[in-house]
Amino acid sequence: MNIKIPKKFMGSPIKGAMQRVLDRKDDGGTPPGAGTQNQSTGDIAPFNINSPEDYIFLPGRTHGSYSYPNLEVSMYRLNAAPQVVQAANKLGFQVQDTAKEQNGRDYIGSVNWEQVLKINLSLEGLTLNNRQIIDLIELLKSGDAKDANGNNIPKPKLEEILNEITQVREPWRAEWLGAKFEDKSGKLHINHSYKLVNGVLVPDFSEKLEETYLRKNCWISYSGINNQGMPTQEGKDIYYYSPVNGSVAGFRANSDRADFNCDRDPAYTDASLGVRYAREARGATKN
Repeated sequence: MNIKIPKKFMGSPIKGAMQRVLDRKDDGGTPPGAGTQNQSTGDIAPFNINSPEDYIFLPGRTHGSYSYPNLEVSMYRLNAAPQVVQAANKLGFQVQDTAKEQNGRDYIGSVNWEQVLKINLSLEGLTLNNRQIIDLIELLKSGDAKDANGNNIPKPKLEEILNEITQVREPWRAEWLGAKFEDKSGKLHINHSYKLVNGVLVPDFSEKLEETYLRKNCWISYSGINNQGMPTQEGKDIYYYSPVNGSVAGFRANSDRADFNCDRDPAYTDASLGVRYAREARGATKN
């Protein structure tokens, strides 16, 4: 009797499964089943990159020597909308929806750090850096935010967006941030605000890390974040992984804890690791 071995189990490919498990062994305890999709909660309209109501207005701020303008930040991780697929194809790779947010919306994963930054830039947008994501989290926690049309966003919606980033629950989910760490003459620097120059990512901002940043992996407090978006104070809010030369930043949450990762391998990919799209404010809230 011939036994046919299936190519997939519970929606995940069997081929390469063992290697994927081994690849995650140093990734802070990624739980089994990471990257599996939730069942859709019904017919959900896909994220529309042109819809102001799908964006949170993040007021521009100055943090020490760094400042940024008013931004419009997507409420959802980037999905495989036609313009996203087209942008990726022009960059020489393919994308597809590989995971779902708790609200049932699909989003792209299985893309590395360089790829997602290039996609956002190709779409005339950007990828939030460490300081911007912390400012966004503070805004969401305040319960007082507007969309890009200038309308108040209901508190339950703000809670939903915040929970998608940091809530301790299944399934495993994460998103890349637009910051990379580089050793220059023995001093670790943070690079961000990237631009595409002849197809190459080039940081518009590079600065030596302030001496106050924590150099160990530990639990931290949101109240102890410096101008560069780096933790300076131990606490109980979220777990932090300290940067190393060549690492990049991201947020991750699962059933064990939420992590602020500054030690990620930029080449790493996972079905549940996506990216959030942002852009300079252009709508009713710009002024």
